[in-house]
Amino acid sequence: GLIISRQISRPIKQLTESASQVGKGKLEPIKIERLKKQDELVILAQTFNQMIEGLKQTTVSISYLDDILTSMTDSLVVANLDGKIKKVNQATLKLLGYSESELIDKSIGLILGKKSISVDSKSRNCPVGSCETIYRTKEGKKIPVAFSSSYILNDEGQPHGVVCVARDITQKYLTEKALRESEERYALASRAANDGLWDWNLNNNRVYYSPRWKSLLGYEEDEIKDTPEEWFNRVHPDYIDRLKEEIATHVKHNISHFEISYPIEYRDGSYRWMLCRGIAIADEQGKVYRITGSQTDITLSRLVEEQLRFEALHDTLTNLPNRTFFLEELERVLVTSEQNGDYKFSVLFLDLDRFKVINDSLGHLVGDLLLVEFAHRVKNCLGEEQIFARLGGDEFVIILENIQDISNATKLADSIQEKLRKPFNLERHEIFVTVSIGIAQSTENYQQIEDILRDADIAMYQAKASGKARYALFEPGMHQEVVTTLQIENDLRRAIEREEFQLFYQPIVRVSNGQIVGFEALLRWLHPEKGMISPGDFIPLAEETGAIVEMGWWILEKACHQMYLWQQRYPNYPPMMMSVNVSVKQFDEIHNISDRIQEILHKTGLNPSSLKLEITESIIMNNPEKLTVTLDQLKALGIKLSMDDFGTGYSSLSYLYKLPIDTLKIDRSFIKNIDIDSEKLELTQTIINLAKNLNMETIAEGIETSKQLTKLKTLNCKYGQGYLFSKPVNSEIAEALISNQQQVVKWVS
Repeated sequence: GLIISRQISRPIKQLTESASQVGKGKLEPIKIERLKKQDELVILAQTFNQMIEGLKQTTVSISYLDDILTSMTDSLVVANLDGKIKKVNQATLKLLGYSESELIDKSIGLILGKKSISVDSKSRNCPVGSCETIYRTKEGKKIPVAFSSSYILNDEGQPHGVVCVARDITQKYLTEKALRESEERYALASRAANDGLWDWNLNNNRVYYSPRWKSLLGYEEDEIKDTPEEWFNRVHPDYIDRLKEEIATHVKHNISHFEISYPIEYRDGSYRWMLCRGIAIADEQGKVYRITGSQTDITLSRLVEEQLRFEALHDTLTNLPNRTFFLEELERVLVTSEQNGDYKFSVLFLDLDRFKVINDSLGHLVGDLLLVEFAHRVKNCLGEEQIFARLGGDEFVIILENIQDISNATKLADSIQEKLRKPFNLERHEIFVTVSIGIAQSTENYQQIEDILRDADIAMYQAKASGKARYALFEPGMHQEVVTTLQIENDLRRAIEREEFQLFYQPIVRVSNGQIVGFEALLRWLHPEKGMISPGDFIPLAEETGAIVEMGWWILEKACHQMYLWQQRYPNYPPMMMSVNVSVKQFDEIHNISDRIQEILHKTGLNPSSLKLEITESIIMNNPEKLTVTLDQLKALGIKLSMDDFGTGYSSLSYLYKLPIDTLKIDRSFIKNIDIDSEKLELTQTIINLAKNLNMETIAEGIETSKQLTKLKTLNCKYGQGYLFSKPVNSEIAEALISNQQQVVKWVS
């Protein structure tokens, strides 16, 4: 800028020295005496004279002085002591939007927006000094400027005028304003933010902690110093290395930011979980000199997260680990075993015996309480390091880690069985419970956790099949049996459509004379590859899978049709009865079983009085109230009802007198050795007398010898069935028996 004073002599000198590079010449001072009558010229002359003094040592041409004034980017205004503008440069006109004529002889106050500039006593109308002030444009717009002014002195050293230089600082003003607002916003945000803010200056190793950062740890603002140790020394020892590593990795590899959660010590000594985020700031050379970030209290969300994880990995009823948790742990144990050949473990699969009966008879509330108490007893047999989980329902599993041999598992199984000898007292019920346990021992053959769990499950079912309330160790042959069973199950589902099933018929005779009074329809499966498969090998499987329902209706329709054909072919033969077993599944899955049976009778043409349905005690116990209604409906159709295998259950007597039963079938277990076992003889006599008192008939099953038949005659048992008379036979042989009674009667003495 150009200021005619000692303060600006150096900038002018610099400018003129620069100008000397483009020309040479001599500057002569103006004779002021000749211009006394024209004050404005005196002022200008004085101005130039002072400029010449500053340029004495230069050889710049006078013609370049105008160029300098014209090329100035700062505003130059020359005024007399009365504040009248006498001279302006082009930069002033451009800045303010005036023409030169609009400013000359006007008061300098026209362009000055403030009067806060210091005023010398010698010049009341024109400010002198340096400051930041405001210039007003022609349109009234205010422009912030850096203002500097100085007197113009005459030869006697007296002020004759003032020269003013101003530089537009709008951008600086805006930048400072933005910075100020940013600092204000940061201060407000820092105080209002829920997060604690921190700013680490790596150059001096000082950390700014916001008041909120400190309060999150229970401290006042003046209780924590500005050192990194105030932060790091409070982080939990298990996490401090991870935190430092995260920061170091972020700085070293120029990752966009870092984020880590960790527990940090609160003022009272407890720990609270924090989520820390940060970002490093580097200089132009790429060197990080500052790291700044925030710290958020996530203790509550962490607790919620941990609770959700607990619920996701634990059973809500027993609070034991669930299947997901168990499989994760089993995976860990299996990996450990693969890495260490000496590391052995066992898996125990536990399943309560007859739990469904308890659940159905006493209700789900009692069933749930039983599961909780069962889990509690088993847990008391285990150490803290052993994993005990509930897979679902009444299935539980245990992992025994780092054991010596299989004896550790068998001893635990025995201990659990011993714990269960005492009854459970639940809701005024005394309940005895047993459990079947399958044990699988770790071997090098196990590569998948599903395999060892499967084998423990297989062993458990072997324990159940062996009589329940015991344990069984898995053997490879068990797996093959399961595979075979699975194949049978798959074939079973296609057997009906492939017409692989056949009905066989076993005659039911009058004990007194051997006359055939009916037949029991029995299902046989002629497998295309395995040949004839015993009912004991596929009927339980059909019950379990639900395939028995479709099979049951097929049997009923086929048997009814066969009896109708026999009745048509032998119209003079005494009326015969066709007995057909009905599964509990058929009662469960059909809303109105009587309607379905009536449809079959109508389709086959068989009179309802020629059909006898055989039900088991398990059907009665499933839902006795509903069963009574259903059986009454069937009786109303004219259908006869028989209770099969009577005496093998434990609670049918309490319902027997309520049900419309026509016949009791005495189980073969009572008939075997009836001729030599007096106890069985007495029991059979009791059943026969009971049936007589209830106006029911009796059929003895499993008669194989003439001595058994003789005993039954003496007990007045009315009907019999067994190998003594005939094995189950196909329809052709059964029809031959009807046409030739001698083949049956000859066995009756």
